[in-house]
Amino acid sequence: MNTVTDSGQRSGAAIVMLDGWLRARLPGEALAWFGGQLEALMGQDGAAVLARALGQAPRRLGRDALRLDAVELAQAGRLRPGLEPGDWRIDQAARIAFVLAAYGGQEVLFAQRLDALADTAEINEAIALYRGFPLYPAAEAIEHRAREAVRSSMRPVYEAIAHRNPYPVERFDEGAWNQMVVKSFFSTAHCGRCKDWSSAPIRRWRRCCSTWRMSAGRQDGQSVPSCGAASRRMPMAGAMPPCCAYWKAAMK
Repeated sequence: MNTVTDSGQRSGAAIVMLDGWLRARLPGEALAWFGGQLEALMGQDGAAVLARALGQAPRRLGRDALRLDAVELAQAGRLRPGLEPGDWRIDQAARIAFVLAAYGGQEVLFAQRLDALADTAEINEAIALYRGFPLYPAAEAIEHRAREAVRSSMRPVYEAIAHRNPYPVERFDEGAWNQMVVKSFFSTAHCGRCKDWSSAPIRRWRRCCSTWRMSAGRQDGQSVPSCGAASRRMPMAGAMPPCCAYWKAAMK
């Protein structure tokens, strides 16, 4: 199967994929409701219909884990390289399908609608919205919203865009990428695709932290851990080195 690259074509293929996953798991009444909402969203341009469907999804469909099998995970990877929906929930998959169904081929309107949804979303809805970014159309028009998630003070919202999500590594420029990686280090948040520590600012930051730690008499390992629970392994007692202070300020 060839990778789907066209934005609108991928959106349609993603709806079909998500619909298939949910049809295999939802009981009759829940499935009927999901199908009805999907049909309504594809048939009309209604922000109110979308907001209502997103809000009701957990209650009507439940919050159980999707528990995708190997075939379904491979399907996701073929449709969208780097997509890792292994820990998605049923209500999250449905919410992402609803957002995709409301696309309508208008990128500017889609980006504006996503902005409005994210501005008012409660935390569980926000997590679903950001997990869907790899599947959304208008990737360039919605990038600013992904950066907002990186700046979020809510760890689950930050992780929804940074962890197991191919969107940042493909879309962020060096500054935004570096900010996300370093925030993961300081916050101990998960950043499953933070693999590129090769940029010059990151290399300088790591050298500075290592030098500072050695000068402070810390011998518990000489390399700065790359991600995740790094700061728990390297407590920063006393004054923060200038480079770390710079990066921490940049994250605000």
